Formats: sequence, structure tokens, C-alpha cells
Amino acid sequence: MNKFLLIPTALLLCFLTSGCAGIRQTGALLRNLTELRNEILQQFREKEVDLNIRNSERHSAILIRFVNSELNDKSSDERAVRAQATAELVKAHYAQIQSLNEIDVMFVRMSTSLIVFHYSEGVDYYGFDNQAHLLPQFDPTPGDDEESKSGVSVNYSPNKKQTDIQTSAMQLDGVPGKGLTVIPHLEIPVDTSKVTPKPPEKVSFDFASYSPKQRFPNLTKIAFLSDHKVVYQTEGQFSTGRSADDLVTEFLYLQIPYSAFNKSIQGKVLTLRLGEQEFVLTSEQLQSLRKMTQFFAD
Repeated sequence: MNKFLLIPTALLLCFLTSGCAGIRQTGALLRNLTELRNEILQQFREKEVDLNIRNSERHSAILIRFVNSELNDKSSDERAVRAQATAELVKAHYAQIQSLNEIDVMFVRMSTSLIVFHYSEGVDYYGFDNQAHLLPQFDPTPGDDEESKSGVSVNYSPNKKQTDIQTSAMQLDGVPGKGLTVIPHLEIPVDTSKVTPKPPEKVSFDFASYSPKQRFPNLTKIAFLSDHKVVYQTEGQFSTGRSADDLVTEFLYLQIPYSAFNKSIQGKVLTLRLGEQEFVLTSEQLQSLRKMTQFFAD
């Protein structure tokens, strides 16, 4: 990973206001950037987000940096989902979107040294056009490593002293960016490469829906069915918004007991019921969920 030196925040603001003629000359542009930053902070509940306009004679780009985000210690799949959602939010809310050629989203770790300088380490970087489409050079190619084959990633964070285990994003219907996706994951407060711990109390399911119409209004009843029998049921409230392509976006971050999760994956068929809609997982998706449990003692 490339490390680079950043100038102090106060000096950075001075540089932007003097070096970017659009910001200096147009108060409206500065207001739009501020409003966009507030939208990003509110939507994703991050503590620190930097925005920067980069202009040249032939190219204009906006850079959004998530600083010390919790996603830094998650998998690249989860950061990719956030980056896509961020690009769509920029397209929907940034008034000068047509003046941009590119939307860049970056995840960085930052620390302060001697109170004067900030040091930053890049974690992941994504580029989109001004229609929130991923640029070809950022489109990942499936790898041949064990993680790609198993569909399960394991990441240990020394800072948090915890391991994050998650599957690849599972498409329940439609296609990425226009359909229903879920990312199952869990956290355990040890390094599972050194210790075989007991299972965690909870398993998380992060749902993301992109649809022309709202699919999950009000409080949604949710059930996990193993071989067509309900093994766990609960309810949750999807948050609702609007994407850059004028699709209704709905997000739900659901946690279920590990015991219920483990029971639901024992059968031959796993079905997720959300409201009146049912989604049958593929055999590969079910196998990935089972592999999440192999790190724990019985």
C-alpha cells in the first residue's frame, strides 16, 4: 500500500480555496460540497469524511475519502458496496455532477505525528464515471486464492483485536445495483488463526435493495426457513432513499442469534422470507454460510 504525506487540515483548506478557482469564486459550489458531505455523513454514519475537487484542463474529479472508517478492517467486498453507494449519492445530490468526469472513493487510515502533520495509508480506492458506473480499470477480476474459491473472507484487526468473517456479497435477485443483495458477516474478539474460540452471540446480515419501487415498506417480517420450516423469525425496518439512477434504495442491518443462524444452515435448502417475498439461496451460497462456522469450537 502506498503511503503519502498530507498537509495539515487547516493548510489543506487554504490550498483548496486558493488553488481551486471554482470554490474560491463561487460560494454556491462550496455550499454544495458542504451539503454533499453532510449527506454522506448522515447516510453512512461516519465520523470523518474529506471531499476534494481536482481540476485540470481536460479532467475534473471529486475525491471522497473515508478516514479511519470501521470498514477499513472489513473485507474489500463491503468497501466496494459502500463505494458504489457513495458514487450514487454523489450523482443524486451534487449539483455540479455534469461538470465532473470522475467520482473517486478512497478508504484511508490516518494518524497525527507531532501535532503538525497527518500521515495517511491508503486501504482501498475506487473510481466511477459521473453516472456512478465503475470504471473498467477498477473492475476486479476474480482470483484463484482460497478465499475466492470458498466465498468467505477472514480479516484480523490488530487495533480492534478482533476477526471479521464474512461471505462474498450474495445476490438474492436481480443484478448488482438493481436487485437485492445481502452480506452475512460476524465478528469475534480473537485472532482465529491462533485461537479456536466459541461462536459469537450474533451474526449480521446487511441487506441492500435497489428497485424502481419500494419493496419493503413499514416494519418488515423476516424469517429464516430450513427445508421450508421456520427456524427463526424477527422483524426489521428498512431505511429508504433514492439512488442516482432514480431507483428506490433500501438498507437493513439485521442481527440474529448465532444459534439460530447455525440451525438455519443445517438443512438442504435455506430460504429467506422478507415480508411476502421469499428468496432461496443457491447451494454455493449455503455452503459459504456453513464455512463461516468452521472457525469455532463446538
